[in-house]
Amino acid sequence: MARAKRHKKVRGTKREHPVGLLDHLRLFLQHHRVGVRSCLIFALCIGLSIFAYSKLVETDAMLSLRTVIAQSTGAILNVLGTGVQVDGTLISSAGFSMIIVNECTGIVSIIILLCAVFPYPCKIKGKLLGIAIGMPALFLLNLARMVCLFYIGTFLPGFFETAHILVWQSLMVLAVIAIWFVWAEKVVRVKS
Repeated sequence: MARAKRHKKVRGTKREHPVGLLDHLRLFLQHHRVGVRSCLIFALCIGLSIFAYSKLVETDAMLSLRTVIAQSTGAILNVLGTGVQVDGTLISSAGFSMIIVNECTGIVSIIILLCAVFPYPCKIKGKLLGIAIGMPALFLLNLARMVCLFYIGTFLPGFFETAHILVWQSLMVLAVIAIWFVWAEKVVRVKS
């Protein structure tokens, strides 16, 4: 009989303090306030970046960036002994030519990295360090990508589209994640 009364008490307690979906959501938001805030700022940054990028793509600034990428890629290829000519955004040799388009600039990877660094809960000095490390690293990796793609287009033209779309775009995304992770864990680790 004592058992039955105890059981009723427990059951009654559960009914007296119902925890609904809104209560669970409120508790989750209280416990994960920093993470939720960071995710919302990241989403806002991505949205604003998409808008800004859509306005930037047809500007002289983007054409200038594409030209810089083409000239830098051509210079590296020539240093490596591949005789190429660069005309604006066109890089060409006797056997292969490629045009540097907006997606070849690496700007999207840099924007994603900036959007990930900005909302991270650390001091501004840490954020600036993440930008100072990440942007040049992604720029240099993108140049390596362009050089590699030029050689693939020259020697393995049938593999060019696969390397361009699947391999290198995946590597660029992984590079953004790796740079951000190393920065967040090793450089500005937030103490909890």
